[in-house]
Amino acid sequence: MFVSLDMHPTDATRTYGGTQDNGNQKRTGGSSWREYFSGDGGQVVVDPLSPATVYATYVFHTIWRFGSNGDSFQATIGSSATFNADRVAFYPPFVGNEVNSNIYFGTYRLYISTNQGASWTLPGGATDLTFGGILSAIGVARSNTSVIYTGSNDGRLMASTNGGANWTDRTTGLPTRTIKSIVTSPTDPNTVFVTLSGYNSGHVFKSVNGGANWTDISGNLPNIPTNALLIDPRAGFSNTLYVGTDIGVFRSTVGGVTWETFNLGMPPTIVTEMDALPSGLTQAGTYGRGAYEINLNESGTPTPTNTPTATPTATPVVTPTPTATPVVTATPTNTPTATPTATPTPTPAPGSCTFSNGGLNPTALSKSGVAAPAGFFWSEVQNNAGN
Repeated sequence: MFVSLDMHPTDATRTYGGTQDNGNQKRTGGSSWREYFSGDGGQVVVDPLSPATVYATYVFHTIWRFGSNGDSFQATIGSSATFNADRVAFYPPFVGNEVNSNIYFGTYRLYISTNQGASWTLPGGATDLTFGGILSAIGVARSNTSVIYTGSNDGRLMASTNGGANWTDRTTGLPTRTIKSIVTSPTDPNTVFVTLSGYNSGHVFKSVNGGANWTDISGNLPNIPTNALLIDPRAGFSNTLYVGTDIGVFRSTVGGVTWETFNLGMPPTIVTEMDALPSGLTQAGTYGRGAYEINLNESGTPTPTNTPTATPTATPVVTPTPTATPVVTATPTNTPTATPTATPTPTPAPGSCTFSNGGLNPTALSKSGVAAPAGFFWSEVQNNAGN
Protein backbone atom coordinates (compact mmCIF):
# COMPACT_ATOMS: atom_id res chain seq x y z
CA MET A 1 0.00 0.00 0.00
CA PHE A 2 1.89 3.02 -1.27
CA VAL A 3 1.90 6.04 1.01
CA SER A 4 4.29 7.93 -1.27
CA LEU A 5 6.22 7.60 -4.50
CA ASP A 6 9.17 9.50 -5.99
CA MET A 7 10.90 8.95 -9.32
CA HIS A 8 14.65 9.26 -9.92
CA PRO A 9 15.11 12.54 -11.85
CA THR A 10 17.31 11.06 -14.60
CA ASP A 11 17.01 7.26 -14.45
CA ALA A 12 13.53 6.16 -15.50
CA THR A 13 14.14 2.62 -14.20
CA ARG A 14 14.43 3.78 -10.59
CA THR A 15 11.49 4.63 -8.37
CA TYR A 16 11.18 4.78 -4.59
CA GLY A 17 8.07 4.35 -2.49
CA GLY A 18 6.99 4.30 1.12
CA THR A 19 4.49 1.54 1.88
CA GLN A 20 2.43 0.97 4.99
CA ASP A 21 3.64 -2.10 6.92
CA ASN A 22 6.01 -3.09 4.12
CA GLY A 23 8.81 -0.58 4.52
CA ASN A 24 10.52 1.54 1.92
CA GLN A 25 10.63 0.01 -1.53
CA LYS A 26 12.84 0.62 -4.55
CA ARG A 27 12.22 -0.31 -8.16
CA THR A 28 15.17 -1.04 -10.40
CA GLY A 29 13.47 -1.72 -13.70
CA GLY A 30 10.39 -3.44 -15.04
CA SER A 31 8.00 -4.32 -12.26
CA SER A 32 10.61 -5.63 -9.82
CA TRP A 33 10.64 -3.99 -6.40
CA ARG A 34 12.55 -4.78 -3.24
CA GLU A 35 12.52 -3.48 0.28
CA TYR A 36 15.55 -1.45 1.31
CA PHE A 37 14.35 -0.59 4.82
CA SER A 38 11.70 -2.26 6.98
CA GLY A 39 8.73 -1.14 9.01
CA ASP A 40 6.22 1.52 8.00
CA GLY A 41 7.39 3.43 4.97
CA GLY A 42 6.28 7.07 4.91
CA GLN A 43 7.42 9.81 2.55
CA VAL A 44 10.36 9.43 0.17
CA VAL A 45 12.46 12.16 -1.47
CA VAL A 46 15.26 11.78 -4.02
CA ASP A 47 17.91 14.51 -3.87
CA PRO A 48 17.78 16.23 -7.30
CA LEU A 49 21.45 17.28 -7.20
CA SER A 50 22.72 14.00 -5.82
CA PRO A 51 20.09 11.44 -6.86
CA ALA A 52 21.99 8.52 -5.34
CA THR A 53 20.93 10.11 -2.03
CA VAL A 54 17.46 9.09 -0.91
CA TYR A 55 15.52 10.24 2.15
CA ALA A 56 12.73 8.27 3.79
CA THR A 57 10.48 8.85 6.75
CA TYR A 58 9.23 6.22 9.16
CA VAL A 59 6.40 7.44 11.41
CA PHE A 60 6.05 10.61 13.45
CA HIS A 61 9.44 12.42 13.65
CA THR A 62 11.81 9.81 12.21
CA ILE A 63 13.74 10.51 8.98
CA TRP A 64 16.57 8.47 7.47
CA ARG A 65 19.14 9.27 4.80
CA PHE A 66 20.51 6.61 2.44
CA GLY A 67 23.31 6.60 -0.12
CA SER A 68 24.04 4.34 -3.09
CA ASN A 69 20.47 4.62 -4.40
CA GLY A 70 19.01 3.44 -1.14
CA ASP A 71 21.42 0.55 -0.60
CA SER A 72 23.59 2.23 2.04
CA PHE A 73 22.16 3.57 5.29
CA GLN A 74 23.90 6.82 6.21
CA ALA A 75 22.19 8.48 9.14
CA THR A 76 19.07 9.15 11.15
CA ILE A 77 18.49 12.82 10.42
CA GLY A 78 15.19 13.29 12.21
CA SER A 79 13.86 12.26 15.61
CA SER A 80 11.55 13.49 18.32
CA ALA A 81 14.47 15.38 19.86
CA THR A 82 15.39 16.91 16.50
CA PHE A 83 11.91 18.37 16.11
CA ASN A 84 11.36 19.36 19.74
CA ALA A 85 8.74 16.65 20.33
CA ASP A 86 6.27 18.74 18.30
CA ARG A 87 2.80 17.36 17.69
CA VAL A 88 3.01 15.67 14.34
CA ALA A 89 1.11 13.40 11.94
CA PHE A 90 1.60 9.64 11.82
CA TYR A 91 2.96 10.16 8.29
CA PRO A 92 4.14 13.80 8.37
CA PRO A 93 4.62 15.83 5.18
CA PHE A 94 8.22 15.73 3.97
CA VAL A 95 9.31 17.15 0.60
CA GLY A 96 12.15 18.54 -1.47
CA ASN A 97 11.92 21.37 -3.97
CA GLU A 98 13.24 19.66 -7.17
CA VAL A 99 15.87 22.41 -7.49
CA ASN A 100 18.50 21.97 -4.76
CA SER A 101 19.19 19.71 -1.78
CA ASN A 102 16.91 21.55 0.65
CA ILE A 103 14.40 19.33 2.46
CA TYR A 104 11.29 20.39 4.37
CA PHE A 105 9.55 18.65 7.28
CA GLY A 106 6.20 19.59 8.80
CA THR A 107 4.94 19.15 12.34
CA TYR A 108 2.64 22.04 13.25
CA ARG A 109 5.63 24.16 12.26
CA LEU A 110 7.96 24.03 9.27
CA TYR A 111 11.56 22.80 9.58
CA ILE A 112 14.12 23.23 6.79
CA SER A 113 17.52 21.62 6.23
CA THR A 114 19.99 22.92 3.64
CA ASN A 115 22.71 20.33 4.34
CA GLN A 116 21.02 16.98 3.75
CA GLY A 117 19.65 16.81 7.26
CA ALA A 118 22.88 17.42 9.18
CA SER A 119 21.07 20.31 10.89
CA TRP A 120 17.61 21.88 10.81
CA THR A 121 16.32 25.41 11.16
CA LEU A 122 12.92 26.67 12.24
CA PRO A 123 12.62 29.87 10.19
CA GLY A 124 9.17 30.75 11.50
CA GLY A 125 10.09 30.19 15.12
CA ALA A 126 7.07 29.40 17.28
CA THR A 127 4.53 30.22 14.54
CA ASP A 128 1.76 27.63 14.52
CA LEU A 129 0.78 27.01 10.90
CA THR A 130 -2.41 25.16 11.85
CA PHE A 131 -5.61 25.87 13.77
CA GLY A 132 -4.35 23.58 16.51
CA GLY A 133 -3.89 20.53 14.33
CA ILE A 134 -0.95 19.17 12.36
CA LEU A 135 0.52 19.89 8.94
CA SER A 136 -0.62 17.56 6.17
CA ALA A 137 0.97 19.12 3.05
CA ILE A 138 3.91 21.28 1.99
CA GLY A 139 4.48 22.89 -1.40
CA VAL A 140 7.64 24.73 -2.44
CA ALA A 141 7.73 26.78 -5.65
CA ARG A 142 10.41 25.54 -8.05
CA SER A 143 10.64 28.93 -9.76
CA ASN A 144 11.30 30.68 -6.44
CA THR A 145 12.10 28.44 -3.50
CA SER A 146 11.54 31.31 -1.07
CA VAL A 147 7.82 30.84 -1.74
CA ILE A 148 6.45 28.06 0.45
CA TYR A 149 2.90 26.94 1.16
CA THR A 150 1.69 24.67 3.97
CA GLY A 151 -1.65 22.97 4.56
CA SER A 152 -3.04 21.35 7.67
CA ASN A 153 -5.45 18.62 8.61
CA ASP A 154 -7.83 21.24 9.98
CA GLY A 155 -7.95 23.16 6.72
CA ARG A 156 -5.51 26.02 7.25
CA LEU A 157 -3.49 27.22 4.24
CA MET A 158 -0.44 29.38 4.98
CA ALA A 159 1.98 31.10 2.59
CA SER A 160 5.47 32.53 2.98
CA THR A 161 7.42 34.57 0.43
CA ASN A 162 10.67 34.74 2.39
CA GLY A 163 11.64 31.14 3.00
CA GLY A 164 9.37 30.53 5.97
CA ALA A 165 10.41 33.45 8.15
CA ASN A 166 7.01 35.14 7.92
CA TRP A 167 3.61 33.66 7.11
CA THR A 168 0.26 34.89 5.81
CA ASP A 169 -3.00 33.04 6.33
CA ARG A 170 -4.50 32.21 2.92
CA THR A 171 -7.34 30.00 4.12
CA THR A 172 -10.21 32.29 3.10
CA GLY A 173 -12.05 30.80 0.13
CA LEU A 174 -11.20 27.18 0.95
CA PRO A 175 -13.60 24.72 2.63
CA THR A 176 -12.70 23.32 6.03
CA ARG A 177 -11.22 20.05 4.86
CA THR A 178 -7.88 18.27 5.26
CA ILE A 179 -5.44 19.68 2.70
CA LYS A 180 -3.92 16.67 0.94
CA SER A 181 -1.51 18.25 -1.53
CA ILE A 182 -0.14 21.62 -2.64
CA VAL A 183 1.37 22.04 -6.10
CA THR A 184 2.78 25.22 -7.63
CA SER A 185 3.24 26.05 -11.29
CA PRO A 186 6.82 25.28 -12.38
CA THR A 187 7.10 28.79 -13.84
CA ASP A 188 4.99 30.98 -11.52
CA PRO A 189 5.22 30.80 -7.72
CA ASN A 190 1.89 32.60 -7.34
CA THR A 191 -0.07 29.98 -9.31
CA VAL A 192 -0.87 27.24 -6.84
CA PHE A 193 -3.26 24.29 -6.64
CA VAL A 194 -4.55 22.49 -3.54
CA THR A 195 -6.45 19.22 -3.28
CA LEU A 196 -8.71 18.35 -0.39
CA SER A 197 -10.03 15.27 1.36
CA GLY A 198 -13.54 14.83 2.68
CA TYR A 199 -16.94 15.07 1.01
CA ASN A 200 -19.62 17.60 0.09
CA SER A 201 -17.25 20.37 -0.96
CA GLY A 202 -14.97 21.25 -3.82
CA HIS A 203 -11.83 19.12 -3.95
CA VAL A 204 -9.48 21.03 -6.28
CA PHE A 205 -8.81 24.77 -5.92
CA LYS A 206 -6.55 27.15 -7.84
CA SER A 207 -5.08 30.56 -7.05
CA VAL A 208 -3.15 32.84 -9.40
CA ASN A 209 -2.19 35.36 -6.73
CA GLY A 210 -0.44 33.31 -4.07
CA GLY A 211 -3.60 32.23 -2.29
CA ALA A 212 -5.18 35.66 -1.87
CA ASN A 213 -8.15 34.38 -3.88
CA TRP A 214 -9.22 30.83 -4.68
CA THR A 215 -11.27 29.37 -7.53
CA ASP A 216 -12.97 26.00 -7.24
CA ILE A 217 -11.97 24.05 -10.37
CA SER A 218 -13.50 20.75 -9.22
CA GLY A 219 -16.23 21.05 -11.84
CA ASN A 220 -17.61 17.61 -12.72
CA LEU A 221 -15.25 15.63 -10.48
CA PRO A 222 -17.05 13.08 -8.32
CA ASN A 223 -17.68 14.02 -4.71
CA ILE A 224 -14.72 12.07 -3.36
CA PRO A 225 -11.41 12.78 -1.58
CA THR A 226 -8.70 14.04 -3.95
CA ASN A 227 -5.22 13.16 -2.76
CA ALA A 228 -2.72 14.38 -5.36
CA LEU A 229 -2.36 16.70 -8.35
CA LEU A 230 0.12 16.63 -11.21
CA ILE A 231 0.71 19.31 -13.84
CA ASP A 232 1.59 17.70 -17.17
CA PRO A 233 5.40 17.98 -17.32
CA ARG A 234 5.69 18.14 -21.12
CA ALA A 235 6.38 21.40 -22.90
CA GLY A 236 3.17 22.92 -24.21
CA PHE A 237 0.88 20.97 -21.86
CA SER A 238 0.85 23.21 -18.79
CA ASN A 239 -2.94 23.47 -18.95
CA THR A 240 -3.33 19.70 -18.60
CA LEU A 241 -3.89 18.55 -15.03
CA TYR A 242 -4.16 15.10 -13.46
CA VAL A 243 -5.63 14.38 -10.04
CA GLY A 244 -5.38 11.21 -7.99
CA THR A 245 -8.59 10.46 -6.14
CA ASP A 246 -10.11 7.65 -4.12
CA ILE A 247 -11.38 6.10 -7.37
CA GLY A 248 -8.38 6.59 -9.61
CA VAL A 249 -7.02 9.30 -11.90
CA PHE A 250 -8.93 12.08 -13.65
CA ARG A 251 -7.59 14.43 -16.32
CA SER A 252 -8.48 17.95 -17.41
CA THR A 253 -7.02 19.37 -20.62
CA VAL A 254 -8.47 22.83 -19.99
CA GLY A 255 -6.97 23.68 -16.61
CA GLY A 256 -9.76 22.22 -14.51
CA VAL A 257 -13.58 22.34 -14.19
CA THR A 258 -14.05 19.79 -17.01
CA TRP A 259 -12.57 16.41 -16.08
CA GLU A 260 -12.57 12.91 -17.57
CA THR A 261 -11.51 9.56 -16.17
CA PHE A 262 -7.93 8.61 -16.98
CA ASN A 263 -7.54 5.16 -15.47
CA LEU A 264 -6.77 3.43 -18.78
CA GLY A 265 -6.53 -0.09 -17.35
CA MET A 266 -5.70 0.91 -13.79
CA PRO A 267 -8.42 -0.11 -11.32
CA PRO A 268 -10.45 2.74 -9.82
CA THR A 269 -8.62 2.60 -6.52
CA ILE A 270 -7.11 5.08 -4.07
CA VAL A 271 -4.27 6.99 -5.73
CA THR A 272 -1.98 8.44 -3.09
CA GLU A 273 0.71 10.13 -5.19
CA MET A 274 1.79 10.80 -8.76
CA ASP A 275 5.16 11.78 -10.21
CA ALA A 276 6.46 12.39 -13.73
CA LEU A 277 9.57 13.11 -15.76
CA PRO A 278 9.78 15.92 -18.34
CA SER A 279 9.58 13.28 -21.07
CA GLY A 280 6.00 12.48 -20.04
CA LEU A 281 6.75 9.19 -18.28
CA THR A 282 4.34 9.23 -15.35
CA GLN A 283 3.81 6.94 -12.37
CA ALA A 284 1.11 6.60 -9.75
CA GLY A 285 1.21 4.88 -6.38
CA THR A 286 -2.00 3.34 -5.06
CA TYR A 287 -3.15 2.28 -1.64
CA GLY A 288 -3.36 -1.47 -2.04
CA ARG A 289 -3.23 -2.08 -5.82
CA GLY A 290 0.45 -1.48 -6.59
CA ALA A 291 2.14 1.16 -8.73
CA TYR A 292 1.39 2.08 -12.33
CA GLU A 293 3.29 3.75 -15.14
CA ILE A 294 2.18 5.39 -18.38
CA ASN A 295 3.91 7.32 -21.14
CA LEU A 296 1.69 10.35 -21.71
CA ASN A 297 2.92 10.60 -25.29
CA GLU A 298 1.35 7.22 -26.03
CA SER A 299 -1.77 7.40 -23.89
CA GLY A 300 -4.15 8.60 -26.59
CA THR A 301 -7.60 9.84 -25.73
CA PRO A 302 -9.11 8.23 -22.63
CA THR A 303 -12.61 6.80 -22.65
CA PRO A 304 -14.39 7.93 -19.48
CA THR A 305 -16.93 5.08 -19.56
CA ASN A 306 -17.09 1.32 -19.99
CA THR A 307 -14.13 0.62 -17.72
CA PRO A 308 -13.64 -3.17 -17.69
CA THR A 309 -14.54 -4.88 -14.45
CA ALA A 310 -11.72 -6.66 -12.65
CA THR A 311 -11.96 -9.60 -10.29
CA PRO A 312 -10.35 -8.23 -7.14
CA THR A 313 -10.62 -11.44 -5.12
CA ALA A 314 -7.60 -12.92 -6.86
CA THR A 315 -5.38 -9.90 -6.37
CA PRO A 316 -2.94 -10.02 -3.42
CA VAL A 317 -2.15 -6.74 -1.72
CA VAL A 318 0.62 -5.55 0.55
CA THR A 319 -1.47 -5.77 3.70
CA PRO A 320 -5.21 -5.93 4.29
CA THR A 321 -6.65 -2.59 3.26
CA PRO A 322 -8.50 -0.96 6.16
CA THR A 323 -11.53 -0.34 3.97
CA ALA A 324 -13.44 -2.57 1.59
CA THR A 325 -11.70 -3.39 -1.69
CA PRO A 326 -13.16 -1.13 -4.38
CA VAL A 327 -14.67 -2.78 -7.44
CA VAL A 328 -13.85 -1.44 -10.88
CA THR A 329 -17.02 -0.03 -12.39
CA ALA A 330 -17.93 2.78 -14.70
CA THR A 331 -19.87 4.61 -11.98
CA PRO A 332 -17.52 6.33 -9.47
CA THR A 333 -19.86 6.30 -6.51
CA ASN A 334 -20.01 4.62 -3.13
CA THR A 335 -16.23 4.31 -3.10
CA PRO A 336 -14.57 3.73 0.27
CA THR A 337 -12.80 6.69 1.81
CA ALA A 338 -9.08 7.16 1.39
CA THR A 339 -8.50 7.66 5.10
CA PRO A 340 -8.41 4.57 7.37
CA THR A 341 -10.83 4.89 10.26
CA ALA A 342 -8.15 4.09 12.81
CA THR A 343 -4.68 5.49 13.21
CA PRO A 344 -2.26 2.78 12.10
CA THR A 345 0.19 1.33 14.60
CA PRO A 346 3.91 1.67 13.79
CA THR A 347 5.05 -1.63 12.39
CA PRO A 348 8.35 -3.18 13.48
CA ALA A 349 10.67 -4.45 10.81
CA PRO A 350 9.37 -7.72 9.33
CA GLY A 351 11.68 -10.69 9.10
CA SER A 352 11.84 -10.69 5.32
CA CYS A 353 9.87 -9.85 2.24
CA THR A 354 9.74 -11.17 -1.26
CA PHE A 355 8.25 -9.46 -4.24
CA SER A 356 6.24 -10.74 -7.13
CA ASN A 357 4.81 -8.95 -10.09
CA GLY A 358 2.22 -9.43 -12.75
CA GLY A 359 4.78 -9.50 -15.56
CA LEU A 360 5.59 -6.96 -18.22
CA ASN A 361 5.57 -7.14 -21.97
CA PRO A 362 5.84 -4.48 -24.66
CA THR A 363 2.21 -4.59 -25.69
CA ALA A 364 -0.12 -5.35 -22.82
CA LEU A 365 -0.28 -6.58 -19.26
CA SER A 366 -3.16 -8.64 -17.94
CA LYS A 367 -3.93 -9.02 -14.27
CA SER A 368 -7.21 -10.19 -12.78
CA GLY A 369 -8.79 -10.09 -16.19
CA VAL A 370 -7.93 -6.43 -16.86
CA ALA A 371 -5.83 -5.68 -19.92
CA ALA A 372 -3.65 -2.58 -19.61
CA PRO A 373 -2.40 -0.66 -22.65
CA ALA A 374 1.23 -0.38 -23.60
CA GLY A 375 3.20 1.78 -21.22
CA PHE A 376 1.64 0.48 -17.99
CA PHE A 377 3.29 -1.72 -15.42
CA TRP A 378 1.67 -3.36 -12.47
CA SER A 379 3.52 -4.43 -9.36
CA GLU A 380 2.50 -6.02 -6.14
CA VAL A 381 4.18 -6.87 -2.89
CA GLN A 382 3.70 -10.19 -1.18
CA ASN A 383 5.09 -11.33 2.12
CA ASN A 384 6.37 -14.79 2.85
CA ALA A 385 3.08 -15.79 4.43
CA GLY A 386 1.36 -15.15 1.14
CA ASN A 387 -0.53 -12.12 2.43
